[in-house]
Amino acid sequence: MRSWWIAGLVLLSIPAFAAASLDIDSVAGLYTDAPSNKETDSGKANNVLEVVKLSPTTAYVRTHLEVRTAICSYWGVMRTDGDTLAGKDANNPKCELRLHFSGGKVTFEDEGYRCRQTSCGATGAFGYAEFSAKSRRPITYMKRLLASRQYREAMQGRGN
Repeated sequence: MRSWWIAGLVLLSIPAFAAASLDIDSVAGLYTDAPSNKETDSGKANNVLEVVKLSPTTAYVRTHLEVRTAICSYWGVMRTDGDTLAGKDANNPKCELRLHFSGGKVTFEDEGYRCRQTSCGATGAFGYAEFSAKSRRPITYMKRLLASRQYREAMQGRGN
């Protein structure tokens, strides 16, 4: 009887849902040509997502998306949160961009379209974009990336 009671206490102390933490090594790299974004004026998408591991829980992220005849750009440091990377825009405190890595794809979440104010044109939004996980490859221009203005700004906490 006593062992049943102890087992019950142990089970009650375990959270009902424990989100697995994202392994940044498994998602770091360069993603290109988001298939859902082919609706640009030129007919060609110039979509890029760079994820660079900084620590086990943080990554530098830069994205340039051509979505719905607009351009969305973001760069900054993001932190892990379950199966996502999440980051704030230093110029827009209401913006929290989230990247979900699941189901063989990377999707963007911009709740309430708050990031589009400083990161996209009037007709663009991050929610229209997604990348296939199969498009991920190593970043071969790391020296240039680390010397970029966007990377320096992100490391100084200024971001997008």
